[in-house]
Amino acid sequence: TFEVPGEMSIYDALFLAQGGDTIKIAAGAYDIIMDNTGKTEVPGGVVVEGAGRDLTFLFGAIASGGEQGLTLKDLTIVGPLDAENVISAGKRVTLINVDVLANGLYGVRTGWNGVVLNITNSTFVGLREFPSIGIEVAGELDGNSVVNGNTFVNWHAGLSVPTHDFESFVQQVLENN
Repeated sequence: TFEVPGEMSIYDALFLAQGGDTIKIAAGAYDIIMDNTGKTEVPGGVVVEGAGRDLTFLFGAIASGGEQGLTLKDLTIVGPLDAENVISAGKRVTLINVDVLANGLYGVRTGWNGVVLNITNSTFVGLREFPSIGIEVAGELDGNSVVNGNTFVNWHAGLSVPTHDFESFVQQVLENN
């Protein structure tokens, strides 16, 4: 577990973390843009946990690929101006009590087949004049996904998932959004 800002900076924690590590971020505002792409790459399987979505603010975009995906908890992430998406994730996307404020086309985007979403009590706000999609899954969604208790504000579509059995998808995956 890495403590920010205690033991190290946010940059060091994001750079040094490996799958299975947790980065605990204290209340405050943190710029996480590490290079000119505007996106910070985090290894799959890392948990990034704030002190609360009204207390911990990350400015930038975050990406994590691979089978283990990405977990964000108890924070707000504000995407850079005109970034395509705020969160790019691999095969697993877990967001719990997260606010995503997007200046780009997407809040969360993943292109994997068999992706598992666990997104609960989160808010997705499109800040552009013509935002696109709060959460886009470009590949097939795994039936073990849960999307529960979320709010989507100012999006063309809150959630976009390719599916052949929409009724089953709604019954198995979506609750109280």
